[in-house]
Amino acid sequence: MFRSNQPSESVFWTTDRLEAISSLPCWDIVLTLLDGEARTTAEIAAITGRTPGALHAPLARLQDCGIISAQQRNARGKGRPGREFVIEPGALEKPCSTGREYEHVVHRATSAGLRLIMRNSLQLAEENSTAHTNGTNPRTSARWVQFGNLDEEDVAWIEDRLYEIMERLQACRTKSSGTRYRVAMMLVPDNYTASE
Repeated sequence: MFRSNQPSESVFWTTDRLEAISSLPCWDIVLTLLDGEARTTAEIAAITGRTPGALHAPLARLQDCGIISAQQRNARGKGRPGREFVIEPGALEKPCSTGREYEHVVHRATSAGLRLIMRNSLQLAEENSTAHTNGTNPRTSARWVQFGNLDEEDVAWIEDRLYEIMERLQACRTKSSGTRYRVAMMLVPDNYTASE
């Protein structure tokens, strides 16, 4: 979402707003609207894989915090014009001076997404094994944990590849066709401690 690691002050990203996007449904909505396009609840539901009813509370929370706003969509044919949602310009700012608080709330949202992946990974692996045995095409799946002894050049190369993957995912985020995937990627040094 925000690639730069340079410190910057953001008057927009208050504690309340950061707390709001730590919710996975709210985070998904924000990611859906980051391209600046206005979307209806039904369009957001098609992109996020949630039902319109399930989006009611998170949409209201994001509006109450001033992260998104609602507007009337121009009438298209008969009937009342619907509501559509758009992200507030301030929400595109880098979130906070050090980034630590922002990283914390993003971690909470992405941890919830990771729990979804882990919850379904065993079932998916079993389905893939059965499909392979039966000679049918399994669902696309790749799961692994690796380690390597990396120097700064290696880490930089990996980070560049991760950014390329993230940019590809971002470009495909607002598609409403195709199968929706959650992708988890981490590059963590073995000697990392929470105190760092």
